[in-house]
Amino acid sequence: MVDVYYPYVESEAKWNELKYSLRSIEKHFPFDFKVWITGYLPEWVTGVNHIPHKRCVGMQENTTYDAIAKHLVFCNHPQSVK
Repeated sequence: MVDVYYPYVESEAKWNELKYSLRSIEKHFPFDFKVWITGYLPEWVTGVNHIPHKRCVGMQENTTYDAIAKHLVFCNHPQSVK
C-alpha cells in the first residue's frame, strides 16, 4: 500500500490541479494506494483520508512553514504508513 499525500490550501490552488492530480492517480497509478489530504478538504473530494489542519499565518515564510507543518501532522498520524 502506497500513501499519496497532498498538503492542500484552497486559496493557493490554481487551475483545478488537485482534481487533475487525483484523476490521474486513479487512472494511471498501478499500485494499491491511499490518498491523504492535510489541510482544507474541498466538498467535491470523496474517498480520501483527511487530516484537518489550519493554515499557518502571520509570518513571511508562511507557505513553506505551512507545508512543513502539514507534513509533520501527516507523518505523526497513527494511520499513515511509517
